[in-house]
Amino acid sequence: MSTANVVGLLQSRMRKLSNDMQILLQYAACLGSSFSPSTLQFVWKENRSIVLTDDVSNVDEMLELAEQANFMEPCGTDQLRWVHDKVQEAALSLSDLVTPAFQFQFGLCLYHGLEKKELERQLFDVTDLINKGAGVSREELATLNLRAAKKAHRTSAFHSARNYIANGIRFLPSDTWDTDHWLPLQLYSRGAEIELALGHMGKVDEYVEAVVSTEACTLIETMPVQMIKMRSLINRLDTGEAVLDYALALLKQLGFQLVWNRKLVRVQAVTLAIRTIKKVKRLPVHHFASLRKMKDPKQQAIVNILSIVRAAAYKSQNIFVSMMCSCKMVELTLAHGVSDMSGASLGGLANVAYLLKNDYAATLLFCEMAFALHERHGGSRVGETIFTICAYCFTRVKLLHEGLPIMMKAYTHGVRSGEIEWSLANLIGYFITFPYVMGKCLGQILEQFPKIVPQLEEAQLTTHMNIVQTFWQFAVKLQLVPSEIPTQLDGDIFSQDEEVELSPMHLATIHLAQGELFLFHGHYEALANQDIEKGDLYSDTTKLNFMIPMEAFHRG
Repeated sequence: MSTANVVGLLQSRMRKLSNDMQILLQYAACLGSSFSPSTLQFVWKENRSIVLTDDVSNVDEMLELAEQANFMEPCGTDQLRWVHDKVQEAALSLSDLVTPAFQFQFGLCLYHGLEKKELERQLFDVTDLINKGAGVSREELATLNLRAAKKAHRTSAFHSARNYIANGIRFLPSDTWDTDHWLPLQLYSRGAEIELALGHMGKVDEYVEAVVSTEACTLIETMPVQMIKMRSLINRLDTGEAVLDYALALLKQLGFQLVWNRKLVRVQAVTLAIRTIKKVKRLPVHHFASLRKMKDPKQQAIVNILSIVRAAAYKSQNIFVSMMCSCKMVELTLAHGVSDMSGASLGGLANVAYLLKNDYAATLLFCEMAFALHERHGGSRVGETIFTICAYCFTRVKLLHEGLPIMMKAYTHGVRSGEIEWSLANLIGYFITFPYVMGKCLGQILEQFPKIVPQLEEAQLTTHMNIVQTFWQFAVKLQLVPSEIPTQLDGDIFSQDEEVELSPMHLATIHLAQGELFLFHGHYEALANQDIEKGDLYSDTTKLNFMIPMEAFHRG
C-alpha cells in the first residue's frame, strides 16, 4: 500500500471522531513526534477560542480515546508519542487548520508559555514551528534559532543546525549590526563553523565576509571566523602558502611577528627550537599542568592563529615554519598560561625534538607533559592533541600498542565534550590504522569497519567517511590472492572513478593504499609509474598521511 493511501485511511478514521478530538490531534501533531499531556493541556487552554469546549480536563479523556484508537502510546513518565510518523502526518494534514501562519502562532504560544525546562526539551519542535513564519524580524526569534543551532551542533546534527542558523539570520532586524552586533556575530560565526563541517566552502566564505566586512566588530571579535576561514583554506588543495600569508598578516595586526625574515626562516627555526627544547627539558613533568589558564583574549587569538599556521606549514611542507609555531606556542603557554592548544603545542615540540635532534628522551618527556596537562585542565582539544601525539610522536618512543588505550580514552572524552571530529579520528586509529601498522590480522580489522561507519554517517564527516571506505576497500583487496583480482584500488566499497570531493588527507590515503597494493603484489614498476605520473601531487599528499613515517619507523 502506498504512503498516500496509508495517510488517507488514517484520516478517514480520524474524521469519524468529534470536532474537538480532530483539533486535539492536530495540536498534538504540531508538538512533534512525542509530547507531554500537560503541554497539550496548555495549548488547548490558550487556543480555546478555536475549540468547542472550555473544559480543560476533557483533554485527558480525549487522549485516552486516542490511545485506544492506536494513534498514540505512552513513552516514559508524562509523555506520549505517535505510534508511527504516518499517524502524525495524517493528523497534521487532517484539515486546513494547520497553515504556516497557524504553526508560527502556535510556536509563539509555546515559546512564551512553556516553562524553561519543558521549552528546552521541546526546543527543536518549538523552533521549527516558529520558523514557519514569514516576513518577521525579531531578535528574540533569531536568538531562539541560535540556541537550537548550538544544541543541534553539539549532537552533530549539522544539517539541522545549518537550517537553524539560516532562519536565525532571516529573523535578524536590518539594523542588527548597529544595535547589537553580538547576536549576528554569533550566528554568522557558528554558521561558518557548521558549513565548514559540511564542506560547503562557498557558504563559509559568505558568512566570514559578512563578519569581517562590518565595522561593528573589533579584530579580536572577528577571530573565530578568521580561524574558520583559515581552516577552510587548509581543507582545499594547493592553498598552504595562501593560508600562511593570510595568517601572518593577522598576526602582524595583533602586534606579533612570527618570522622576521622569510629568507632566514631555517636559521630562526633551528635557533628557536634548540632554545625552547633546552628550556622545557629543565622543567618537571607536571609543570605545565600547574600553570594557570590563559585569560588574555589577544594571546589566545595569537595561539589559535599559530596553530593554523602550523597546520598550513605542514601541508605545504614548510617544516621550519611549523617548527617555529610549535615553539612559539609553548613559549606563550609558559608566559601567559594554558590554552586549549597548549597540549598540542607540546606534542609539536616533541616531534621537533625527534626530527631535529633525535632526542628520544625529550620526545617522551614532552608527550608526558602534554598528557599531564590534559589530565589536569581537560579542554576542548584533547582529541586533537592525543591523536597528534600518538600518531606522530608517541609511536617513535613507545610500542604502538601502548598508544591504543590513550586513543580510546580520547575517543570517549571527545564524545562527551562534543569534539566529534577528533574523537572519531582516534576511533579510526584505535580500530583500523594502528592495528594495520602493527600487523594485526586483516580479518579482525575488516570486522571493525561496519561498526565504525554508522558513527561516521551519523556525524556526517565526509572526509573521515571517504578515508575509511578507501581503507576498507584496500583491506578487502589485500585479503584476495593476486591471481583473483587486479591491483587497482576499485571495488564495491570505494572506486577511484567515483566523483567524490577529495580532501588532501583523502588523497593521501588513496595514494598510500594504491602504493601498498602495488608493493604487496610485487608491481614495483606500476608503483614507480604512479609516483612519476602524479608528480608533486603524489609526493606532497603522501607526506600528509601519518601512517607513512609510522610504518617506516616500525617496519625498519
